[in-house]
Amino acid sequence: MCPTVVGGTSLFFGIIAGNKISNRINKHFSGQDVSRGIRATDFAPHLDDVCLAITLMADKSPVGDIISKFVPIALTVAGVETGTANPQNRVD
Repeated sequence: MCPTVVGGTSLFFGIIAGNKISNRINKHFSGQDVSRGIRATDFAPHLDDVCLAITLMADKSPVGDIISKFVPIALTVAGVETGTANPQNRVD
């Protein structure tokens, strides 16, 4: 349980830190103060990594088989977000 908590906590705070850093980089290069907040869908692309790690740890178990079914769903959420992004909100 402890490695799971540590991994999940690191992933959560890593996404938050990455968002803050990318906002600063965008501000530096574009000269505009455009802050993009974190949305729940930002965590979806990382869900497939978590599912893969669990299936590797629980090889040939019912839990691993069930969790492996969520990988396509997680990737679909990321794909839909990319496909429906509004190009007008880009920072040039």
